[in-house]
Amino acid sequence: RIDDYATDIQLTGDDAWQTIELVRDDFKDASHKHLTQWAGIRQLRLTDKDSLRIKKRGNQQEHRRTLGTPWKGPKPTFRNLRWVR
Repeated sequence: RIDDYATDIQLTGDDAWQTIELVRDDFKDASHKHLTQWAGIRQLRLTDKDSLRIKKRGNQQEHRRTLGTPWKGPKPTFRNLRWVR
């Protein structure tokens, strides 16, 4: 999750290295709108399950989106995280 945008990734959960490469369009908010720019990002979260929500404003409908499932097994270790342009 990056701020109010998230993506869902499947991990195998074994000891083998896994390379995951994500692009901006992989991240969507609760109404499935894409992240438009990297500039201004405040928070990166790596979690097993997360919920996104856009509150009602005026006559707009509330949007909710749940991603992931509870992790089973030992906690994963994340190494060599980096931003690539």
